[in-house]
Amino acid sequence: MGVFENFAISFIANNFPTIKDAVNYLGKDNSLGKELERCYQKALKKWCKNDGIRKSMSLRLFQSLENLKRYLQREEHIYERELIVMWADELRNNELCYKFILEQKIDAISDKACQNNDLIRGLNDKADEILVRMSNPVALRPKKGLLKHKPVEGYIRRYCTDEQDGNNYLRYLLGTQERYTLGDYVTSELCKENNKFIVYSGAQTGKTTELKNLCWELQKSGLFVPVSYEVKSSHDLRQEDMPQTGWIDGKEVVVIIDALDEINGKEREDLLKIINSFAHDNPDIKMVLSCRSNYRRDDQLNAFHELYIESMSYEDIKAHIKHETGERNTLWRMIVEQELVDFAKQPFFLNVLIGSYKEDGTLPKDRNSLYKLFIERSYKTEKKEKGTLPEYRVSSEEMIAMLERVAVAMSLMNRQVLTESEFGKCLEDDNRKIDECRRYSVIKFEDDVYSFAHNAFREWLTATYLYNKGLAMAKQLASLPNGRIKPEWYNIIMLWMGMYGPNEKEKVRENIEWLRVASMDLIIYADSSSLDQDAKDNIFISILQEYKNLGIRMSNILADDYRDMLRFGQSNATVEYIAEEMSEAEPGTAYYADLMCMCYFLNWTVAEKSSEEVFSKLLGVLDGISLRNLKEKPTGDLQYLYLGNEFFYKEKYVKKYYNLFKDSINYDAIKVIISLIHRTGLVDEYVNYILEKEHYVQNQREGNTTRIVSRDEVYVALGTVERADSIEKILRHEFKNFLYYYDSEWSQYRDMVINLLQKAAKQMMKGINQPLLSSIEVSYLRTFPNIYHHTHEHQDILVGYRDFYGETGIAKTEKDKFDEIEKTGLGDFESKDNIKQIFLKTGLWLTKEDLDDYYSKMNPGRDVDRWWAGWLRECPYMEMANYASEKYSNFFPETEYEKKSRLRHQDNFNSLADYDVFKQRVLEILDRTETDSRDGLEKVLKEDDENPWNSYVYQFYEQYIRRNGSFLREDVVKAINDKAVYDSFFMMVVKNSMHVPFQAASVDDKAIKRMTATAKSVVEDIGRGFRCEWEFEEVALKLLLEGYFTVDDDTLITLIPLSELSDSKDTGRGVHESYTLFEYIEEKVGQDKLGHHVILLLRDINKWKDSSTGFRLADYVIKNRISDGYQLVFEYITNGCRNDEYLVEHMLKNGIMVEELKAASRKMEVSLRLALYTTLSRDLGDIIWVKEQLEPRISVFEGYEQKQALRILLGIGSIEALAFIVEHSELLNDYREYNFCYADINAATLLVQVLDICHQNKYNFDYTNTSIITSLERIAVFNEESLNEVKRVIRDLISKDAYYKYLNRYLIQFENKYFESHSPIKSIEQVIGMMDYTNMEDVVELKDDVTPVYISYSWEKNSDNIVNHFCYVLTQNGIIYKRDKKNCSYLDNIKEFMNSIRNGETIIVVFSRKYMLSKNCMYELSGIMKHKGWQKRILPVVVDDSIRERSFYKELVRHWKGQINELEKETEDLKEFGANIVAPIEEELNECKTIFGFLPDLKRYVGWVNADSLNNLSSTNFKVLIDKIKETK
Repeated sequence: MGVFENFAISFIANNFPTIKDAVNYLGKDNSLGKELERCYQKALKKWCKNDGIRKSMSLRLFQSLENLKRYLQREEHIYERELIVMWADELRNNELCYKFILEQKIDAISDKACQNNDLIRGLNDKADEILVRMSNPVALRPKKGLLKHKPVEGYIRRYCTDEQDGNNYLRYLLGTQERYTLGDYVTSELCKENNKFIVYSGAQTGKTTELKNLCWELQKSGLFVPVSYEVKSSHDLRQEDMPQTGWIDGKEVVVIIDALDEINGKEREDLLKIINSFAHDNPDIKMVLSCRSNYRRDDQLNAFHELYIESMSYEDIKAHIKHETGERNTLWRMIVEQELVDFAKQPFFLNVLIGSYKEDGTLPKDRNSLYKLFIERSYKTEKKEKGTLPEYRVSSEEMIAMLERVAVAMSLMNRQVLTESEFGKCLEDDNRKIDECRRYSVIKFEDDVYSFAHNAFREWLTATYLYNKGLAMAKQLASLPNGRIKPEWYNIIMLWMGMYGPNEKEKVRENIEWLRVASMDLIIYADSSSLDQDAKDNIFISILQEYKNLGIRMSNILADDYRDMLRFGQSNATVEYIAEEMSEAEPGTAYYADLMCMCYFLNWTVAEKSSEEVFSKLLGVLDGISLRNLKEKPTGDLQYLYLGNEFFYKEKYVKKYYNLFKDSINYDAIKVIISLIHRTGLVDEYVNYILEKEHYVQNQREGNTTRIVSRDEVYVALGTVERADSIEKILRHEFKNFLYYYDSEWSQYRDMVINLLQKAAKQMMKGINQPLLSSIEVSYLRTFPNIYHHTHEHQDILVGYRDFYGETGIAKTEKDKFDEIEKTGLGDFESKDNIKQIFLKTGLWLTKEDLDDYYSKMNPGRDVDRWWAGWLRECPYMEMANYASEKYSNFFPETEYEKKSRLRHQDNFNSLADYDVFKQRVLEILDRTETDSRDGLEKVLKEDDENPWNSYVYQFYEQYIRRNGSFLREDVVKAINDKAVYDSFFMMVVKNSMHVPFQAASVDDKAIKRMTATAKSVVEDIGRGFRCEWEFEEVALKLLLEGYFTVDDDTLITLIPLSELSDSKDTGRGVHESYTLFEYIEEKVGQDKLGHHVILLLRDINKWKDSSTGFRLADYVIKNRISDGYQLVFEYITNGCRNDEYLVEHMLKNGIMVEELKAASRKMEVSLRLALYTTLSRDLGDIIWVKEQLEPRISVFEGYEQKQALRILLGIGSIEALAFIVEHSELLNDYREYNFCYADINAATLLVQVLDICHQNKYNFDYTNTSIITSLERIAVFNEESLNEVKRVIRDLISKDAYYKYLNRYLIQFENKYFESHSPIKSIEQVIGMMDYTNMEDVVELKDDVTPVYISYSWEKNSDNIVNHFCYVLTQNGIIYKRDKKNCSYLDNIKEFMNSIRNGETIIVVFSRKYMLSKNCMYELSGIMKHKGWQKRILPVVVDDSIRERSFYKELVRHWKGQINELEKETEDLKEFGANIVAPIEEELNECKTIFGFLPDLKRYVGWVNADSLNNLSSTNFKVLIDKIKETK
C-alpha cells in the first residue's frame, strides 16, 4: 500500500496524531483540512460520474470525509476502497497535501494505524473475503437469472415509501417527505440493518416496470450485478440456481424476484421457502421482491422490509402526458372531465389513455371500455406490424369470449401460462380460433407456452366471464370448499363486482349475500345503491370489528382501501362508531392505526353537515388524544394524522389548534401546526411561531438509534411568505444546522432562500427597503462565512443571491463600492476582518467582463496588482473563481519564489537521477546529523541553505527510520553504497511521481525506462531466488501488474508465493478494482502448466497452512477440476488451513470427495465439521446422515457450537432438536435467530411451545416466529389430520393468552392453503368441464316457524358493538335471532320482550359486570333460571373473567341487598297512599328478591361453566356458538 493510501486510511481511522501540529504548521485557518476535504470532493465527484445510484449513495452514506469515517466504522465495502484510492490520487495531485504527507512521516502514522485500529484490517479482511468469492467466478455465477439488462423505454420515475414508519406516514400525508426511489432504499441506509426488501402495490401499478428499471440503474452504476428472476418462468427455482456469492467481478450482487403473486398453491409455497432459506443463508446479499398488496403475508416474508410504490401524483401524470403528447394537449382536462383520474394513476391504464388520445382524440368511458379498447388496439397493432390482412375475422364479442376461456383456464389452474396443448384444448383444438387469438398482442407465445402480455388481462377476462355466466358460476369457480373466496381470485371478484350497474340491484343484492359469508371485504366494491343504510352500516362496522379481533392492519395507508371503505359506508352511525372505538383504542395497536387512517380519509364536510353532534363527538375524542400526547415524546402513533385532512385547512382551525398546541415542544405537534398554517396560507401571520419552534424539529437520538425527523415542512412553509418584514425575519434567522449542506434538507433550505430572494426582488422594485437589504446581506455572509466554501452544493443558492442583486440593480452599487476601495486602497480595512467580507461579496456581482476590465488595468510586474488578482481567485462564485485563476496563471509571470521552488525540485530530481551525486548528498546529510534520529535529520534538512528540504533524501532515510524515530548509520551507509538498492529506490520514486502534477514534469521517458528496467530486473531476481527489500519488490510487482513489462511463464510461476499482493486496476470507466498477482498469473500462464506447479506447491502443506496463498492454490484446483490435486486439497483442509470452511463447501457443492470428507468429519475441528453438515444438509439434501451424526451429540456440544448444531438440526426438521430446545429454552435467547423448518405433525405442539416461550420471555425474534408459523402451515396443509392438529394446538394457545388471538388469521390462511394444495383440479380437461357445466343448487329458504335465538346482554359499549357483529354473523349463517334493539320497536313494551326472552328455547347470555348489576338484565336471567333445566337453554359468553372472582360476588350480593333495602324503605313510605300507589314498587321489590334468591346458583354456574370470552369468540367469527346453535336446531 502506497504512502498516500496509508495516509487516507489513517486519516479515516481517526489515527492521525500530528494533525494538530499540522494545523499550527500550515495556518490556523485550517487550510489543510479544507484542502483534504476539497480533494475528497473531487474524488467523490469522479466516483459518482453522473450516475444516479452512485450519487444517491454518496449523498446518503459518505457525503463528506466525516460521513465516510462514520460509515466505514460500521460498514466494509469494496467500492469504498475504490473511493479511498481515488482520494489518495487527488491528495497526490495537490501540492499542499503532497508536501504535508511526505513531511509528516505518514508511514509511521500508518504503522500505528495498523497496530491500533481495526479499520484497515476490516477493509482488508472484507477484500479478502470478496476476493475469495471472486476466485471462482464461473462456478459461483448463478445458473439461472437475467444478468444483462436494458433501459426501460418510456419509464416513468416512481417513488417508494416505508409503510412501517409512523413518521413516514405523516411526512407523506402532509406533503413534506423527501421522495425516495427504490434504488435509494436498496443502495443507501434509509432502512438501517435492512438489505432485503419486498415491494408491494396493487394490480397494474407498475411493479414489474419498476424492478426492470432498478436492474438497469444498478447495472449502469458499475457497482452492482442485478440478477433478476421472473416468477412465472422461474417457479421451479432452486437455491443452487441463485448466486452463491455476494460479489461477482468485484461488484455487489442484488437478487431481484418479480411478481410473487403470479404463481399460487404449492409452487408459491415452495418458492417462498426457497427465498426464505436463501435469505437466511445469505444475510449479506441484497434482495428485492415484488408482490401485489393483497398477497401480503406477515408470516412468510418477515425478513424482508416492506416498501410500497407511491401512487402517481397529478404532477407526475401531467408531466408524463406532456412528454408523450406535447405541450398543447387537452388530455389531462379530458381525463378530469370524464372522471378517469383514478385510472390515470396507474401507469398501465395511463398509457392506454394516452394511446387512445393519440390515435383519435377520444377516451374510453370506464374500466371495461379501457380493456376492450386495449384488446382492439392489440389486434390493430399486430396487423400493422405484420403487414398482413386476415383471411377471416370473428367479431369483437366472439374474440373476447375465446380469450375469456383461456383466462379462466389459467385462473383455475393457478398458473400464468398454458402449454400449446392446453391452449388448444381451451379453444376446442380449432386452428382457426387458435390463429385468431394469436393475432392479438395481448397473447404472447414464448418458450413454447402461452401467456397474457399483462396479468391484468387474465383477471379482467375472467371477471367478464363470471359476469356473463352469473352468480352460480362465480360461486363454483371462485370458492374454496369452506366457502371462502380463493385468495388468488380477490382481484377477479373485485372487478366482477364493479361490472354490475345501477339497473342490476337485485343481482348486486344476491352477490352481496354470498360475499357476506365468502369475503365481507369485497362487498365495498359493489354498487352500494342497492343496499339500505342500515345494511351498509352493518357491513362497515363488521369489517372493522373483524380486523380489530384479528389484531392486524386493514390496509396500508397509501392504498385506497380506507377511502373505498368510507365511500361505501360513511354515515352518522359509522362515524359515531369510529368515535366510540377511537376513545378506547390502545395507541400503537393495528386497530388504533386503522381508526386514525379512517379519520384522515373521512369526508369531514359531509360528517359536519349530517350531524353536528356526531361530528363534535369524533373531533372531541381526537382532540383529547392529541392534547394527552402533547407532553409526551413523539411516538409516531399517528395521533395528529386527522389534521392532515384538507377539511381543517381553515383559519378557524389554525387558530384553534395553534392555541391548543403553541406551548408544546413535541415536534410532531409543531409540524402539524406548521402544516395547517402553510396550507391555510397564513404563514405571514404566524412566521414568529415557526421561527421560534423550528429548532425542535430535528433528528432525535434514542439510545443507539436516530429517529429521522424531516424539516422539509419548515422550509416549504416559510418559502410561501409574501410580506417584506416576514422575508427579513426569515433571512436573519439562524436555522438549526442550516449549513449541513450534505444533508437532504439542504435542497429545501436552498429552495426556500431562492424563493424568498425572488420575492424580495419584487419588493425592492417598489423602493429600496434597507432593513430587507441588510437581512439579505446577513443571510449571504452566514451562508458563505469564508472564502473556502467553493462547493457545488452552494452554487445554486449563490446564483439566487446574484440574481437578486442583478435584478434590483444593487450589483452595480456593490461593484462601485469595490472599485472605489480598489482605487483608494484598503486603508483602514487592512487591520480589520472586513477585508474578507469585501472579497466574499464579489460573489454577488463579479462577472467575466469585470475581470477582463480589471486585468486590462493591471501591471504583471506590480505586487499590489498581483495581490488583488490573487484575492479575486477566491470569489465564492466558482465560475468566476475558475476564470480568475485562469487569467491569473496567464497574466502574471512565475514569481521568484515559485521559480526557485520549481528549480529546486528539478535540481533535487536531477541529483536523484545521478547515483554519485545523490549518494554524496545522502552521506553529506549523514555527516552533519548530530543525532541519529528523525528529528536530527529534519533539523539538518531544514537548515540546509543551499538545498533546503530535499524530499528525495528524506524519503531515502525514511526507509531506515525505526518506529521509535531512530536509525542506524551503518544501515544508511550500506544501503546508499549498494547501487542495486539505489536503483530500486529510484524506481519507487519515479512510480510515485508520475501521477503528481508538479512532480511529473521532472519524470521524462528516460526515467521511466530506467524505472521499468529496474522493476523487471527486481522481478526476475525474485524468480532466481535473489530478494531485496519488500517495499521495492512490491513496487516492481505492481508495475508488472500495470503492464509496464512482462516476464516469462517460469518466472511468473515462481511468484506464486507472493500472490497475495494486489493492485488497483482501471476498468476503463474511471472505476478501479482490486487485481491480485495470482489473477495476473492465471491470465498469463496456461492451465496445464500452472496446474502442475500448483499441485507441486500444495504438497508442502505446512508452508501454506496459514496463508491466503495456500487457499488460492486449493481453490484453483477445485474450480479448474484438477483431479490430481483433489487429495492434496483434502489433506490441506483436514490439516486446518485458512478458509477451510469455504473450501469444504466448495468441494461438496462440486461433488468432490464427498464420502471422504464425511468419513473425515469426526476428526475435524467442530466449526469445520458443522460447516460440512450445513452444506450437506442445505445443498446436497443429505439430511438423514446429518441427523444421525448430530442428534446424539447435541448435549455434548457447548456454547456457540451447541447453538450452531441446533441451527442445523432445527433447519432440517429434527424432532429431537426441537424437544431439546424446548427443554433448554434459554438457548433461544441468541442474537442469531433460529430457523425452524418442519412438516411433521409431531412437531406442532413443540413449535407452539417455542412460540409461547419467546413471547413469555420477550424474545422479539421476527425470523424465528416467522419460521415457526411457516412450519405450522407446512404441517397444516399436508392432510386433514395435520390441519386439525394445528388448529387444536393454536386454539389451545389462544385460550391460554388473548395475546395470541392474532393467530386466528393464520388458522384461516392455513385452511385456505390446505384446500388450495388439495385442489381437485389437476388437468385442463377438468377445467374445461367446469366451464362447460355448472351444477345449480337450489337455495334453501328458511321457514317462518323456526324458533329464534334470543340474545340477552347489557347495552354497554363493548358488548353492544360485538353483539352487533355477532348478529351479522347469525344472519350470514341463516340463523333467526331476536334482540331488543332489533325486535322491540318504539312504543313497544320492553317488559313483554324481556318475558319472551325468559321463555326462549335458546338464549345467548352475555355475562358482564354491568349485566349482573342491571335490573333489566337480571330480570331476564332470573326468568330463565326459573325453568327446569335452564342450564341447557343458555349459551354463555363472558365479557370479563373478573365476574368469577369472590370479590365480585361480595359486591354483587351487597348491590342487590342494597336495592332490596332501598325498595323496602320506599314501600313503607308509600303505604299511607294506598295499595294501588305502592303496587309498582312492590313488584320491583319482589323482582329484586327473586334475583337475590338466584345469586348462589348464578355464582356456582358462572364459576364453573366453560364459557369463552366475547373477544375470543368474535375473533373466530363465533364458530363455537354457531356450531352449537346449529346442533340444537
